[in-house]
Amino acid sequence: MKKSLFVIVTKTAEALPVETARIALDSADRVTLIQDGVYNTPERFAARGFAVDASKWSALDDDVQARSIATVFELTSYDGIVEDIEKHHRTVVL
Repeated sequence: MKKSLFVIVTKTAEALPVETARIALDSADRVTLIQDGVYNTPERFAARGFAVDASKWSALDDDVQARSIATVFELTSYDGIVEDIEKHHRTVVL
């Protein structure tokens, strides 16, 4: 049985360690953007060579609202993040 992976992205795509991020994001079953990670767009990730399956990605609503930005990703709450942590076998923070 495959162990599921939840990835939390706290930085912009340009600030991520490329190889570590590639391994984590390619293996992720779910990805949530928080803190400065909410500034990311699929295009920013594509420019760094990362593939984005938007159906697996979300952004923390509180951080999106605090920065007064828009996002194409589904919005989630802190409770949603806790649920994802509990649901997946492993969690990685980038």
